[in-house]
Amino acid sequence: MDFLICTTNQGKVKEFKNSFLNVNFQTLKDEKIFLEIEETGSTFEENALLKLKTIIDSFPHLKEKYDFIIAEDSGLCVEILNGAPGIYSARYSGKNSSNYSNNQKLLSELNSLTNRNAFYIACIACYHNNEYKVFQGELHGTIAKDPKGENGFGYDPLFIPNGYSQTFGELDPSIKLRISHRSRALNKMAEYVNY
Repeated sequence: MDFLICTTNQGKVKEFKNSFLNVNFQTLKDEKIFLEIEETGSTFEENALLKLKTIIDSFPHLKEKYDFIIAEDSGLCVEILNGAPGIYSARYSGKNSSNYSNNQKLLSELNSLTNRNAFYIACIACYHNNEYKVFQGELHGTIAKDPKGENGFGYDPLFIPNGYSQTFGELDPSIKLRISHRSRALNKMAEYVNY
């Protein structure tokens, strides 16, 4: 099976490849496609579909080249912040935000608050046989008071999944691969593609 992943986020690419062994994954970079797609949707699902449809409409030949074309939108939702950073997770601290600046902003927002419940969400939009499908996964947990660990990316040094006492930044990457929001969405997609 040939898959095209419509992302430039290498952390996401790695997680996709580790979830689907013996599958040919290509990325937009491999296709020499460098297209900035503005995420104007109001939900993760809308943004995932927007990315996917924009790529397919702009480069229709990809439909013949790949069995599956996928795009994903994901982020962190914090209960007491009314779901923020949410769909703005990657750019929470501004236009030129980084993982570090996003984490620092989140910590400052939660500084004096005791409710630190949060969840990660991933929506994977998939194009196959002229059909669009969306697969969603969630993982609930809490936000740590300080970043810990070097593993993962994004908010992983702050996110402690329910049932664990360490952040994704501290936990072995194999645990994240098994339980994460992305893996839950990927498991649903795997059933659809008969993997």
